[in-house]
Amino acid sequence: MRFSWLNWLVCVLLGLLLYLGSPALVEDAENRWLDLLFRYRGAAATDSRIIIVGIDQETLSWGARPMFAWGPIYAELAQAAAQASASVLLFDLIFSDRKSVV
Repeated sequence: MRFSWLNWLVCVLLGLLLYLGSPALVEDAENRWLDLLFRYRGAAATDSRIIIVGIDQETLSWGARPMFAWGPIYAELAQAAAQASASVLLFDLIFSDRKSVV
């Protein structure tokens, strides 16, 4: 059975109304879909040369300084990475109140 142009138009309009009504609902559906795809794929082999350094709320409170004063600590991390012959050093900082569910 083929979709006619009217069926496509109705689907697009319903999707647009759903998105305009609650964009978070569409974003949540996308995140759930991606999570399902990663679970279906299974565990992937990791490269032992990759190191992930996590800075969480506990680490921030341990440092006892505001985020703008963490420059020397980041510099020390960058120097250690350079001494270890790292090619790339990436920072991905997320400032969020939401708790992630694993």
